[in-house]
Amino acid sequence: MSGTRRSDDKTGSAVNRVGSGKINIDGPTLVRLGYRRLTPGQANELIRETYETLQLVVGQRLAAQMSSDQMAEFERFFESRDDDGAFRWLASRFPDYQKVAREAYEEITAVLRGVAERSALPAPATEEAQSE
Repeated sequence: MSGTRRSDDKTGSAVNRVGSGKINIDGPTLVRLGYRRLTPGQANELIRETYETLQLVVGQRLAAQMSSDQMAEFERFFESRDDDGAFRWLASRFPDYQKVAREAYEEITAVLRGVAERSALPAPATEEAQSE
């Protein structure tokens, strides 16, 4: 099997592969997004949740484009845990697969960046501090 992550989402098994590489969400990625103060446990949890969200979003977008027959064919790859076969199948039948995955990645990382920026803002002044 390849190094892609597994998910319960039927179209998520090959989600992390884009272009000649794969979408990579790791500690340095989180730092670039503004998450500099996470513990290793928090970072791992955010990475896991981000991959799951990415798989869900891409899976939903691709499933919306699939016929019933295509969905059944793809499910066979999922059920046999054939990540490489699933990726080849998606790439051959959905040439925009890589674009869909990259767009979802960009959308999700933009949301994460925004959350990090908002959480880095100083807390609003309290009434006591304002009256001093």
